[in-house]
Amino acid sequence: MKKAISHAEEEVVENAETQAEVTEAIKQLQKALAGLERIPAPDP
Repeated sequence: MKKAISHAEEEVVENAETQAEVTEAIKQLQKALAGLERIPAPDP
């Protein structure tokens, strides 16, 4: 997960042409993170 976030950050920094694009990328990442669900560990 950390690797994917780092990659996304690098892409935004290198390719974003406006602050609006950066802001939108951040919003999308936050939305994706908020949508994650914890998967319970299997019973031993």
